Amino acid sequence: MISEDQKQDYTISIEKANLYSIVFILPVIFLFGTPYLIRWGWQGIKAGFLNIAEHPIISLVFFVSLILGIVTHELIHGFVWALKAEKGWQSIEFGVKWKMLTPYTHCKVPLTVKDYSLGVIMPGLVIGILPAIIAIINGSLLLWIFGLLFTIAAGGDFIALIMLGKLDSDQLIKDHPEQMGFVIFNDKKGKSE
Repeated sequence: MISEDQKQDYTISIEKANLYSIVFILPVIFLFGTPYLIRWGWQGIKAGFLNIAEHPIISLVFFVSLILGIVTHELIHGFVWALKAEKGWQSIEFGVKWKMLTPYTHCKVPLTVKDYSLGVIMPGLVIGILPAIIAIINGSLLLWIFGLLFTIAAGGDFIALIMLGKLDSDQLIKDHPEQMGFVIFNDKKGKSE
């Protein structure tokens, strides 16, 4: 058991994290929009929207893929952390902060900064950045929008990475159960509580 003097909260509220995430929107649009526009031009975007308009089922499939993407984002956090946690999936909790309409994944046991960071970044890479890059290559407008949205949705995760950047990679931390962030164990020997 870790005493209170051996722990330090390193958190921000969910509301503040959501607000800070807005800062990522324009850079992400620029980062992925510019190459898409250079490669496919406005004609490619227009053709993509015309295709959607001509085939309404595509809109339904896209909507369903967004819902599945939200679930997948949280499952990826959980999967990576479960691989690193002592008790695997028993250490992972999923839920929704209904007041903020924010889904979450919580790891109930301490992890090293390195392992925690991997679980934080993977959803943004796998269902955000990677699909956006593939779409830039193949011209799929819907895949590009999907990748763009899930890169933006990972804004809170990118904020967490910035918060983690100041810590030693072997430092033990524990995901905070209520706020966005973590608890730092000052003695680097944190045990599950």
